[in-house]
Amino acid sequence: MAWILVALILLLDVAATLSCRRWAHGGPVAWLVASCLLLGAAMVPFGLLMRLRPMSVANVLWIAASIVALTLLDVLIYQERIRLTQLVGFGVVMAGICLVEFIGRR
Repeated sequence: MAWILVALILLLDVAATLSCRRWAHGGPVAWLVASCLLLGAAMVPFGLLMRLRPMSVANVLWIAASIVALTLLDVLIYQERIRLTQLVGFGVVMAGICLVEFIGRR
């Protein structure tokens, strides 16, 4: 159940961030409004996730997944380049998620 909530939070967060980027690059204010509404909507599954995991773990899962997803989408949508240090960082993030979620529960 926790991973379903993380996925839902991630989808809402990524949509909010991409909407905000659209507004920041000259789009109409409706993109900013959409961004705010999407982030607000992400708080519902985030609150539910905090019922299942401690706040520190829930927040780490959300933020780490968001960083990886947004960077990959930046590459796919906006043709940004990933540097070697970012790839190493992804490895560290994934290792951290595994430590927090799987090993930390023992």
